[in-house]
Amino acid sequence: MKLFELFLTEAPIGDIHTHGDFSKPGSLRQDDLSLATPKRQDKIKRVLQKAPVLIDLHFVNQPHHIDIRQHLVSNPLGFISVENLQSRYDINITPRRDAVNIVMMQNEGDDRVPLTPWIIAHRIAHIFEYSNHFELRDLLDEFFKTLENTADAYPDQSKRFHRVPYTEIAKTFGTTRACREGLIKPNRVIEWLFDSFAQMCVTGTIRFNPAPPEITDEKGNTYRTTKQSEIDQLFNAFRDRLINGFTMILRDAVGKIMVF
Repeated sequence: MKLFELFLTEAPIGDIHTHGDFSKPGSLRQDDLSLATPKRQDKIKRVLQKAPVLIDLHFVNQPHHIDIRQHLVSNPLGFISVENLQSRYDINITPRRDAVNIVMMQNEGDDRVPLTPWIIAHRIAHIFEYSNHFELRDLLDEFFKTLENTADAYPDQSKRFHRVPYTEIAKTFGTTRACREGLIKPNRVIEWLFDSFAQMCVTGTIRFNPAPPEITDEKGNTYRTTKQSEIDQLFNAFRDRLINGFTMILRDAVGKIMVF
């Protein structure tokens, strides 16, 4: 049995709570007001039932829209105590001791999409990043370095694998929509990790495409490989370490409150 399999057990979403007035937009936009309805809550519970720990969700709609940039300056996101949650936001909750307690105050992002189950899971990964509890950044750097140094990985005359843009690597190997559609930006490759986190919560695992015979980037440069099996093994090991890392991060947050 692999190490991550010792940690990975399906745990459905726990309770879903709403705080504030969901009859009109405020800190949440119009398309998220239905988070207060049983139909949308049931879908969240159904889609995210393979998260490795129990997650309690609290959705908050305050009267005024939250400017996320100012919000981050004055109210850093991440772990928060019951007392600070009450004093900052006038929200009172009793955190479950057997669950990660997520309080979502707003829904801001470049994609500007509703809080679907996938986006909720993706944003949970962001909370760990904001709270400096996302040590997997180093794992991503280590992975790319190993990939780049794989002997004869993708030679094209004098080029080596590290000449392939990270965005092309995501598009080639990633199986999430953001990877397929080239939405992973060069300066935010870590978004690939956040998408992998969401995929784990939805499917129970992380999926990568097998190494192809060649990659052609947007500029028409072609990178060929003669070591597809070695690259596949590298991605399999990366997946196992990601699942293990994600699961341990979540387990460490059980019983705590996190705000976004």
